[in-house]
Amino acid sequence: MKKTTHVENNQTLLSSVPRSLRVVYCYCKRALENGRKLSIALDHEVFQDDYELNLHLEDISALYHLEPISGNCVVVYIW
Repeated sequence: MKKTTHVENNQTLLSSVPRSLRVVYCYCKRALENGRKLSIALDHEVFQDDYELNLHLEDISALYHLEPISGNCVVVYIW
């Protein structure tokens, strides 16, 4: 049986998740609460256009809980 730790909003942190991913999730949960977002400026050399990418807690939560991720997560990984 997998060990879990309970957190706010009825979500659990699985003990089987790599520590680095757990740290990223916990940091983002704290930093992006109350609808805040993480803005990443992508310049012209990356995707041939300048634009700002916004990540929300929901994007990071999906990654952590091994659910389908948003296109924003894919772009950040590529960048």
